[in-house]
Parts: sequence; C-alpha cells; structure tokens
Amino acid sequence: EYESDRIRLSLKGAGPTLLFAGNSYSPFWSVRTDNRALKIFPAKHAFWGVVIPAGTKTVIFEYRPPYSKIVPDRFRFSSEP
Repeated sequence: EYESDRIRLSLKGAGPTLLFAGNSYSPFWSVRTDNRALKIFPAKHAFWGVVIPAGTKTVIFEYRPPYSKIVPDRFRFSSEP
C-alpha cells in the first residue's frame, strides 16, 4: 500500500533485517511494527534505514509534519481516486 503520507509493507526475515528505502529522509516520517515504534535513521546521507525485528512483520510508515495537526483530512492528498 502506498500513499503520499503512508506506506505499508509486509516483510519476512529469519533474523533482524536492515531495510534500506529510497525515500528521502525526513524527521517527520515515523515507522512502527507490531504496535511498536522503530527508529528511522538517515542511510547514505539522504535515504531511510530501519532495523526490522525477525519474523513476519507488517511495517507502517507515516508522514506527520507539524502542520498536519491543523490541516483537515479532506484537504490531504491521496493516491486513492
């Protein structure tokens, strides 16, 4: 699932795995799996790096810039028609 402010991935790893993603790094992105927050760190100076725990996981990234608290949902962009 991919939207402008939300990305959902299903992953399976035998051990802890380093996920490298080509999205531009921003401190306003957060990531969680199993209802637990994980840390996104800059990888290669500009992209995302996240250590994913072992097992089958649904990983959810969400973009929440400071102004998102004041912009109503009906004005947000989405890839859905």
